[in-house]
Amino acid sequence: MKQRGLVWLGVGLLVCVVARGQFAAPLDGPDDAYAAAHARLTALLTDPMLDPDVRDTNLPLAALDLERYRRSAGRYWTTVRARGAWLDAAAAALDRCQAGDLPYPGQTGALEPDGCLERAYLCRTDGSPQPYYVRLPDDYDPGRQYPMVVFLHGYVTDTSIFNPWLLGPSQWRLAAARDLILVLPHGRSNTDFLGIGEIDVLRVIEEMQRFYSIDPDRIHLSGTSMGGYGAWAIGLRHPSMFASLSAMAGQSDFFLWERRARDEVAYKTWCIAQNNPLDLAANALHLPLLVQHGELDHLVPSQHSQIMVARLRELSLPVDFEEYEGQGHYIYWEDEPFARVFDFVADKVRETAPATIDFRTFTPRQGQAYWLDVRGLARWGPAGEVQASIANDQLQVTTANLAELVVDPPAALRGAGLQVVVDGVDLGALPAGPALITWPDDGPPTLATWTPDPSRPNVGPAREVFNRPVTIVIASGNPTTTPANTVAADLLASIWAAFAEGTLTPRLDTDLSAAEAAAGNLVVCGDPADVRLAAWPAAETLLPAGIAVTPDEYQVGTRRLARGVGTPDELGLSLLMPHPLAPDALVWWRSGADYGAGLPLNHQFDLLPDLLVYGPRRDWDGTNRYLLGGFLSPHWQLDEAALDVAPELRGE
Repeated sequence: MKQRGLVWLGVGLLVCVVARGQFAAPLDGPDDAYAAAHARLTALLTDPMLDPDVRDTNLPLAALDLERYRRSAGRYWTTVRARGAWLDAAAAALDRCQAGDLPYPGQTGALEPDGCLERAYLCRTDGSPQPYYVRLPDDYDPGRQYPMVVFLHGYVTDTSIFNPWLLGPSQWRLAAARDLILVLPHGRSNTDFLGIGEIDVLRVIEEMQRFYSIDPDRIHLSGTSMGGYGAWAIGLRHPSMFASLSAMAGQSDFFLWERRARDEVAYKTWCIAQNNPLDLAANALHLPLLVQHGELDHLVPSQHSQIMVARLRELSLPVDFEEYEGQGHYIYWEDEPFARVFDFVADKVRETAPATIDFRTFTPRQGQAYWLDVRGLARWGPAGEVQASIANDQLQVTTANLAELVVDPPAALRGAGLQVVVDGVDLGALPAGPALITWPDDGPPTLATWTPDPSRPNVGPAREVFNRPVTIVIASGNPTTTPANTVAADLLASIWAAFAEGTLTPRLDTDLSAAEAAAGNLVVCGDPADVRLAAWPAAETLLPAGIAVTPDEYQVGTRRLARGVGTPDELGLSLLMPHPLAPDALVWWRSGADYGAGLPLNHQFDLLPDLLVYGPRRDWDGTNRYLLGGFLSPHWQLDEAALDVAPELRGE
């Protein structure tokens, strides 16, 4: 088994904090063999005559091996033989593609040295090839549907596309023997399976359903250590996707994990709570649960599973809990916990049409649960909550902190028609098809028909900019600051390369067309007045009302903060806002002093809200000390009263 050594140490941070910028040095120049293979890949990616399945299974594998070859140039830990093997594998994938052949014909993974098949996809965010690992039943028959277990890996410092965290051959065999398909996403290495890590898991599920015969009602989520937390977080944010959830040795409460007070700083509390399993426990109403932990776990203490199980039982939710007496963290080095998982899922089928739903979310980005969809919150901070039940021809809905909720019960629950009662107000008959309940600022809720919108609401926090296509932009309008903006952009790109194993190439604003700028999210390094993008609005009309950036000051509402440019006390600004050229996209401004020098690479963006003005000093958790921080309103307006203000600005 690869990568089963060290996992989480310290207070939720990386054991080895790699110096920021270490990966910014250019790789060795490509040689002729690489250049030729890359040219073939580029041509095939745009070949309209290729069979889509042949293209989308072979070319990501070719790109993955070419990326391994490129990134390993000049590295001490690689060999000429290994690099040659990657080039040969890439060439073989390109040959298969041109011949119209699929990879792994008739193979299940049983004969592979690692016990599994490596597959890959090209990420929609940054175009990077990302691997995942699959084992099929030995007699896999594409003519029948199979249950699938999605297993999320633990944390190891050097997990990468070169050295992926994999299960041992015996554990792959356990799944195959039980007639299960087992898939292990890479999760962009050590992401906690949040942000781009969550995007990876959801994309792997999509890929598996495309290329294998998966029963959509028997997809199960599991994981260990970091992956145990990831299983909790993803499963509870997307409860209607899965037939069961099982966690081994995973964190359930990041406030406990980081020894962080919930009332410390409001914006940090929100950033953690939105993904915190203990805060989302009620969402497991229809999820069968299995929890396993070693009694003497010194890395992720068993208290995490104990308090989660206690919370679930408080809510009268059934949960199977196995605490291994006398054992520590590495219960997943043995086969027994995996056998428990695979046996547990055998008879579990997803609930698709529950008559009762209890759902809690801190963001409408993760607002879907069965036949409910939270499309808007009344305000940022508290969770949005909804309890809905159908009985006796009536739909009863009770809510807290919601602005918009879509309800669309299946026909089996609608019967001859439903009367809708929301927060005690009778809203009349439920329309045919999806319906939208809206809570105006100054009146009772209303009910109307709703036209389905497949996109999710356009919300933050800042980390969300990397969940769809994104471009890093260098503001070049001020020759004095352009070099510093270039350094900041290159540093961000190097952090992304090291953290997420992807490639984001910074672009000068003047080199982007209006269409390119509007094609996705933007991360702009520099001040708004210095941006020279085509069709870009004037700086004075660009930012939300009440927020202004000048060469000397950051203005937020009534507060004017001297930037101190060029001094040891220089301030910085991080601001997220809607994209002025693309209504469904975001712009993330990064102005002034660098943020995150005290943070590990895999936690750079965790605690960044919509708006943050910060100084160079570090807080106890490694973040830059905030002066002003918080979230804009659900309509992207500044609410100065809702911001966290540092004690020194409050005169304390």
